[in-house]
Amino acid sequence: MFAYYVHDLDPLIFRLWDNVGPRWYGLGYVLAFLAGFLIYRVLVRRGDADLPLEKVGDFITGCALFGVIVGGRLGYVFFYKPEMLREPISILRVWEGGMSSHGGMIAVRGGTGFPGTISATIW
Repeated sequence: MFAYYVHDLDPLIFRLWDNVGPRWYGLGYVLAFLAGFLIYRVLVRRGDADLPLEKVGDFITGCALFGVIVGGRLGYVFFYKPEMLREPISILRVWEGGMSSHGGMIAVRGGTGFPGTISATIW
């Protein structure tokens, strides 16, 4: 017979107590931000990016905070749970779960492309 895989992973890497501890999903975000930071620093040092080296951390932090986290949450609300808009405070209940990767990607694209357009027109 054919072998098959059953997804039965624990979402927690380890438990501090009952249901509290670092999660695999969060570790994925942290590693992605770290990789983005390191790759962007290399690009700046090679002269392939216009951003000054000392601003790379701020740029990645802005993308992480506003793009991925806020955009991912709002993407979840708009695409999967629009009924949360009836009670807007429920959008802040992140412990109940719900993030959308495509919402985060849309927000990162908007957040990284839009400031470049503004600075190009001002300067």
